[in-house]
Amino acid sequence: MTTRRLVWGVVLVLFFASTLTLSWPFSRELFVSPDENAAYVFAKTFADSGRLSTSEALNDELGGLLHPRSTIGYGGAIVSASFVGFVFVLGVIGAVLGNYAMYFVTPVLAVIAIILWRDSVRRVFKNEFLADAAAFLLMIHPAFWYYSGRVMMHNVAFLTLVIAGVWFSLRSRRPLSFAIAGAFLGAALIVRTSEIIWLTAAIVAVFALYRAVIGWRSMVSLAVGFVAMLGLLGVINATMYGSPFVNGYTAQYPYAAIVISDDAATTAIDEPKRNFLLPFGFHERVILNNIIDYGWKLYPWMSVLAVAGLILALAERDEHKKLWRTLAVFTLVLAAWLGIVYGSWKIIDNPDPSIISLGNSHVRYWLPLFALASVFGARTLVYMLGDRSLLRKVFTGGIVILATLLSLELVFFGHDGYLPSRAALATFVDKEARILTLTESEAIVIVDRADKYLYPERRVVVPLRSETTYATLPAMLEQVPVYYFGITLPEKDIEHLNEVLLQGVRIEFVETMSEESLYRFVAE
Repeated sequence: MTTRRLVWGVVLVLFFASTLTLSWPFSRELFVSPDENAAYVFAKTFADSGRLSTSEALNDELGGLLHPRSTIGYGGAIVSASFVGFVFVLGVIGAVLGNYAMYFVTPVLAVIAIILWRDSVRRVFKNEFLADAAAFLLMIHPAFWYYSGRVMMHNVAFLTLVIAGVWFSLRSRRPLSFAIAGAFLGAALIVRTSEIIWLTAAIVAVFALYRAVIGWRSMVSLAVGFVAMLGLLGVINATMYGSPFVNGYTAQYPYAAIVISDDAATTAIDEPKRNFLLPFGFHERVILNNIIDYGWKLYPWMSVLAVAGLILALAERDEHKKLWRTLAVFTLVLAAWLGIVYGSWKIIDNPDPSIISLGNSHVRYWLPLFALASVFGARTLVYMLGDRSLLRKVFTGGIVILATLLSLELVFFGHDGYLPSRAALATFVDKEARILTLTESEAIVIVDRADKYLYPERRVVVPLRSETTYATLPAMLEQVPVYYFGITLPEKDIEHLNEVLLQGVRIEFVETMSEESLYRFVAE
């Protein structure tokens, strides 16, 4: 074993162990976000029963209202409101190796991504140090590191599958290798279908630029593997949602407007986004603010290295100058695309919208960009190392150590970091246990954010402050006991609910838990 391999082995083991910080102990089955909770519930259901949905008979009576965030009520079932590819993978792992094995899937994929990324960069640029630096910078990028530990999120899995596709296409010019590459790239879209436009465009662009090198047989083989996986995606969607072209984000409730009470009607879901290219519109100021906040301000030490490397790449004069410039142009185009598509969306993932943290969804949506940025950051380190004099080695090593420590501090101790999130999960354990004690097993609990730890142990409705929820309360109470758990309500808010908003129903205080309280609804 070479020294390089030994060092990398130790580093990857430490990285892998660090990504389990949030998950341990596995027996808690609690997660930071509703996305993760939904993925785990459906994966566990699939592992146990072979179904990618859970049953909820009361949804037939209540118009699909009973479901946590990141899911939808669909007939008498609750199904994913996201993409089910990663859930399928988790479920298969859980069925074969047990449910605890599902916690290791994302960390293992993250390690694979680092290894394959290093080898891909080495194959392209024929530079061992550049490859080592790119892989290391990917590993310590706070976005990649953090979401490698959010084990039920699908974003690292998507990135790994894309990298695997790239690696197989570089590994050999044989058609079989390209067919496997196409299958991995198609599988990435099963995991995250929303990236189909840029990923397909990138494949077409590579074919156009390097058709003479790749050859028609290899291009056709890649296309076959890619299309085959898209066909599988269509089958999964048709099974789940009734159409190969519908997924959790575009599915609509199969309910007509239902009369709830006193001739009040509801459809229980907003109209889905209709703009295929720009689902969140085009908002210049929001785009700029999000790019500054989540592309620069949150981890400037990484961004500075990447931008400097991008400038060096554009000014490159060696034998790889065309390749560097092509990669730079592709990165800038992808940055513009992802910046516009997701940057137009003002996402509020934290109760305090002013907080800029790794927990914001923009961070995980832009993971492919951060992977590309690692190559340019590595180019900066190569430049800094120069003639490899002792002074340059010390200076470059100091920059790498500083970047690592800054990333570690943000990932572990920053707002929404591993340790603050673990502390929050500990409070979820206590609150969940107390609520389960105070409520009946068949009860409905209306929540604002607690669905991520109460479901599936309790039926949930989100949120309380909704005309639909208010109108449906009498119908809910005809079926089962109904509660509300959320931020403790001031007395004037309780009076306003009882005297103005609620018709034929009253809300009564039960118990306070930290800054939140449990209330019960009773029919008058």
